[in-house]
Amino acid sequence: MKQSLIVVEGPDDLAALRELFDRCFGAQKGGAVAAREHAFRWKDAETRILMANGKDKMPNLIAHRIRDLPSADWPFTQMGICFDPDRHPDEQVLTWLRKNCKVEAPWNADGMCQARVADMNLEIVALRWDLGPVFDQLKDLRNLERVALAVLAKTDPSEGKLIEELLEKVDSAKKPISWKTAFRLWAAIRYADSDPDTGGAMAHVFGQDQATRNALASVIEDSVFFSRLKRFAGAVPA
Repeated sequence: MKQSLIVVEGPDDLAALRELFDRCFGAQKGGAVAAREHAFRWKDAETRILMANGKDKMPNLIAHRIRDLPSADWPFTQMGICFDPDRHPDEQVLTWLRKNCKVEAPWNADGMCQARVADMNLEIVALRWDLGPVFDQLKDLRNLERVALAVLAKTDPSEGKLIEELLEKVDSAKKPISWKTAFRLWAAIRYADSDPDTGGAMAHVFGQDQATRNALASVIEDSVFFSRLKRFAGAVPA
């Protein structure tokens, strides 16, 4: 059985990946297996997602898991690093992966590298949230919230126009605007009563909401992110 680990920034990433694994790849949810670690299973594969609770905590967590891999009870052979590139160019992102995360093996053009850990081969895949622009005034950032907004914008353009008007008001009041600001404004309008225990607004955007499920394919399925994520899925049980 192929065993994989994905390290993510936080609970919003987990909520999004959980829905993608479930809705798009037919995973069986294994639930929590350890603190901040969740399992997803197929007939021939198991992928665990480990939350770092912040991008700044990811490097040490990744380095620790790689260092302890030879003696680990669960020896995965593939690792995904799921993160927001933000405004950093790709070369700077790869530098972050090589130096901060202690992944110094050569990275190829597909965002992958083959690392040697003791006598084991470990394939590492960069899973960057990056699917293109939505709102012009926020175009410098690449992150999960922007992907979620791209899905929402497909479902209701009139709501998107309302969010743009709200962002203009926030900007005129000299308040900082971020992709999280835009997403939270939209979530407050559409998912005001969403249950955080089921993934909150992010889970609705990535699959629990029927309207966004219909839009999800047109936004994400042709992306590099989605094609790389497929590597972490397996065959659905008959």
